[in-house]
Amino acid sequence: MMFFLGGVFMESFVILAGDRINREMISEAIQLDRISYDDMYQLQVDTCFDYFEKNNDIYIMAVDNESGHVIGYINYSPIKEEIYAELASGNVIDTVITGDDVLPYEDGVCYWGYFSSIVVHPRYRQHGIATQMLLCWSDLVFRLATNRSIFFKGIVADAVSDVGVHLLSEIGFSFVRPSMHESKIMTLNLFSENVAKSKFNDKVLVAYKEYKERNGICDAV
Repeated sequence: MMFFLGGVFMESFVILAGDRINREMISEAIQLDRISYDDMYQLQVDTCFDYFEKNNDIYIMAVDNESGHVIGYINYSPIKEEIYAELASGNVIDTVITGDDVLPYEDGVCYWGYFSSIVVHPRYRQHGIATQMLLCWSDLVFRLATNRSIFFKGIVADAVSDVGVHLLSEIGFSFVRPSMHESKIMTLNLFSENVAKSKFNDKVLVAYKEYKERNGICDAV
């Protein structure tokens, strides 16, 4: 099931998500990891398939209109609380996450979230692809909240580059601590009134504020 428009068409690329994603595209996304991340951050493709089997709304992908190849992607997943805590501690790398740690979406449920990756192929950078993917991520979180009453009590990310830190900051993440593997642990609390507003989170923050005024902060599974 999809929570936002499955195709955002630009001049040279399209943003796809939900049931527009397939295993072949995930395999291509993993190849982008090989280009962008150190070996210790590499996931096996079968592990990513396991994540996708548990929840097929965890990927947002940019696809080149001419070649049909994946040129960028975001991975964002609802995860178990204990895995959230381990990631937030900075003591583990996300390769410890198994398919059992990724949760399916259920209406009316509050989750812990993990913003795992935002990657754009080096040849396609500086063309607004990351911006469009982040806008689609924001739309996903907004529609989960407004259409299905699905909220996130907290979101964690492990930024392994300065670009990653910048992009996460754009959507409201704050630095928490350095990790044991020379990256930066960042978190986002969409219920907080201290999150800096931007075009990536303005409507999401309104939805979370309205929920908080009615119900308080949700209890995550």
